[in-house]
Amino acid sequence: MTKIPAARSRRLPWPAFLAITLTALTAACAQTAPVVAPAPAPMVEVIPAKPAVDRIYVSWYGRSHQGKRTASGEIFDANGMTAAHPKLPFGSKVKMRNPESGQSVVVRVNDRGPFVSTRGMDVSEAAAKALGIWAKGIALVEVESPLLGRPITPGRFTVDSLASSR
Repeated sequence: MTKIPAARSRRLPWPAFLAITLTALTAACAQTAPVVAPAPAPMVEVIPAKPAVDRIYVSWYGRSHQGKRTASGEIFDANGMTAAHPKLPFGSKVKMRNPESGQSVVVRVNDRGPFVSTRGMDVSEAAAKALGIWAKGIALVEVESPLLGRPITPGRFTVDSLASSR
């Protein structure tokens, strides 16, 4: 019978093993760290407390739209204090004052419109009654909002200061 020679150990000497291990670990850790982008600008723009006042023609809409969806997705309520504006962000609050009667109301924008170039806003039937313009249908009113007269940037949220003027 032929004897099989004993297998020789292929162990590396410990200094060589240590050098190879450290080299592998160093190479694995030496990759560049990912570049972190700077934090984006805040999405909330604080508006100065002094609102702009403008005089615009306002009309109203009511029962014929009752229960239909507004541009914001809400269901229209003719008895709510809401308004339609072509550009103001949904949820913006606008204070309106009828200079003839002195009556005023705060409305919340939840719709788009009006679609007549001579008018600046549409209000709900309840808001028109509170302003004293319901019988006229269209009237020149003073409109006060921190957002008026400012460029409206799509996708930016705003904080308005009319909540305390109720």
